[in-house]
Amino acid sequence: MNTEIAKINDKLRSQLIPTANFKVQMSPVVANSERLPEVLKGVRSFDEFNQDNDPYGEHDLGIFKVDGISYMFKIDYFDDDFKYGEDPYEKPSCNRLLFILEASEY
Repeated sequence: MNTEIAKINDKLRSQLIPTANFKVQMSPVVANSERLPEVLKGVRSFDEFNQDNDPYGEHDLGIFKVDGISYMFKIDYFDDDFKYGEDPYEKPSCNRLLFILEASEY
């Protein structure tokens, strides 16, 4: 488990405030949903990480329900230009992109 990576991911996910090093994107289905405020709240408050859904302890993936519909978020790691993937174990402060979608879109 990498507590430094999880700590950074938890902070970014709980705030959902885009910066130069952190971007938030969502699918059009989520962006145009009347449930958007509840979905964002679900992302911010998600804390059900366990060995099954978070085997590496990065807190970078979560699945939750709003009104019976499953949603998910995933944090991916990128280089300084958000062009190529980055290894957060080599550079814990790398750029991050959090993507939110309905689980059925996956």
